[in-house]
Amino acid sequence: MQYTLVICGIFIASDSILNMLTFEQVLDNVMQLPLEQREMLIEILQKRHIEQRREEIAQNARDAILEFRTGKLKPQSASDIISTFCSAS
Repeated sequence: MQYTLVICGIFIASDSILNMLTFEQVLDNVMQLPLEQREMLIEILQKRHIEQRREEIAQNARDAILEFRTGKLKPQSASDIISTFCSAS
């Protein structure tokens, strides 16, 4: 499958080119966008980052629940957990 990266209607890179672009080249291409479009890009990236982080947190929660239900984790009081962390540092 081939991809093309187009931001705000401006061609940034195709899949084959994207694999060869350095981070700095991508930044240079983005800096060619008008200020308003760069601000839109920042907002889009921030929202996607937040959504990705939410998904990671949700997956960690699902994994922890599964481990608890399968007996890999045991119930502990808050003071036991704090004591464990304090003694480990």
